Amino acid sequence: MYMISAIEAGNDSSQARMKLHIFAFAILSPRNAVFLFSRLNIDEDQLNELEKDVRTFSSAVLYFLKSTQQCGQ
Repeated sequence: MYMISAIEAGNDSSQARMKLHIFAFAILSPRNAVFLFSRLNIDEDQLNELEKDVRTFSSAVLYFLKSTQQCGQ
């Protein structure tokens, strides 16, 4: 609910906009990881990229959850 109101309001605080961007990134970032994970053949570089994508997703979710708890949302 908070995210929907953050999208609709034009005068949101910078903190609300930052949370929205983190949330969107956390949703979109696993796309490449899923693509790599579902391959039958994967080389070392792609495996390293998969690890990076999963870590990035985990960090974004953790950051989003921490920022939400600090605001009491």
